[in-house]
Amino acid sequence: MKDELRTNSDPTAWRIWSTSQLWQLRQPALPSEFSGEQGMLTTMYAQVREEEQLIQESEKRKQVDDGTAIV
Repeated sequence: MKDELRTNSDPTAWRIWSTSQLWQLRQPALPSEFSGEQGMLTTMYAQVREEEQLIQESEKRKQVDDGTAIV
């Protein structure tokens, strides 16, 4: 059937063929999980939290130095 639809001169046949191929590849399943992913994400989130805390502290210090601190 592929050879009949797959012709160089018929763009409609190409679209039908590519759409049918996509539907065949589509399979309902759980997302892929990688073994090192959880540890890596935990480390990244911890680093982001630390950086956010440093930024907040530096902003507070700057406000105090400028005399614009809100208490």
